[in-house]
Amino acid sequence: MFEAWEFRPEDLDLEACVRRGIRVVGVNERHPAIDVFSFLGPLCVNQLHECGVAVYGNRIALLCNNPFAQSMFRGLEAGGASIEAFSNVGALFRDDWDAIVVAMRPASSPRICKVDASHISFVAPAGTPLVQFWGDIDRPAALAHGLNVWPPREPGKGHMGVFLSDIGPEPIVKLQTGGLKAAEWVHRGGGETPDGFSQFVRPV
Repeated sequence: MFEAWEFRPEDLDLEACVRRGIRVVGVNERHPAIDVFSFLGPLCVNQLHECGVAVYGNRIALLCNNPFAQSMFRGLEAGGASIEAFSNVGALFRDDWDAIVVAMRPASSPRICKVDASHISFVAPAGTPLVQFWGDIDRPAALAHGLNVWPPREPGKGHMGVFLSDIGPEPIVKLQTGGLKAAEWVHRGGGETPDGFSQFVRPV
């Protein structure tokens, strides 16, 4: 139950599936009948509230290099925050940030490494929360540079720092039923279309 681009190699042996003719299907989470992406903004607002950031009237930097950006930006803006979005850490400029949200697509190495932590500590006021929505953080490096990382519990490698269920059952129900619908569509012979339910996961 993820979009095709969110696939993590450690979750499934995709090459073995290809060899055996097993189709791996992702779900279009932005389909109007599913619309899970619209919950990302409220989910981020909730996470910020949990770490003590009001959101309303706050200055927030959003580090995001993937399709989550627009939905998260809209949700934070609707919560009354003043937002700046950045696709990479190097573009983050000095400001009176109240929080820095990391929503970077995971890679083989942490998205916030020692160099990134150093840059963030330079451009943000001391004690600014570094909020891990998605994307691995080198926590020892972040702590060494005086960054306050949230949540206290480190998520598994490549996993989100929040759960959709944190804001109630509706997004989970939509995601699960959307995943089942995507699989049913393919099982019944349906193909992949830009505005359909299903997305095929293919080897890179």
